[in-house]
Amino acid sequence: MDKENKDNGKKDNTLIYEPEYIGENRVKLVVSSYACNNAIYLGLEDPESEYEERWCDITVNLNLPIPPYFGFLDVNNFPKVREFVEKYNLGKYAVTMGYSGFCAYPLYCFNRERLEELCPEEVAEYEQMLECLIKEDAAVQDNGEDGGDA
Repeated sequence: MDKENKDNGKKDNTLIYEPEYIGENRVKLVVSSYACNNAIYLGLEDPESEYEERWCDITVNLNLPIPPYFGFLDVNNFPKVREFVEKYNLGKYAVTMGYSGFCAYPLYCFNRERLEELCPEEVAEYEQMLECLIKEDAAVQDNGEDGGDA
């Protein structure tokens, strides 16, 4: 969709999600991070719900070290996730898989510019969190080099 909303001049950033059995639905992309490892989280929610009702998760957390803007797609619970991500230019396959139980999850490199276009505030929060982590890591390294226990 991605067009101007004539009522308020704001961009209409809703996407179309087509689950197998219930037809076409308007959804809003959600960008956040997982608490345990700060990997990027992507999900879909109902744009018209006052309760931020989630439709599904795009990513799954395998708690593996991955770079910013990389994530494993939840192909187990969202079988058409690859098609959805590629249809809306959200990311590209990074030619590797992550494994958990009997499932294999493809690693994707997400399109930062496209995510920012759809979710500017959430991407700004994600990047602010990344900057804080970089500063914390630098402080820890500085303390380690100086002896730290002074």
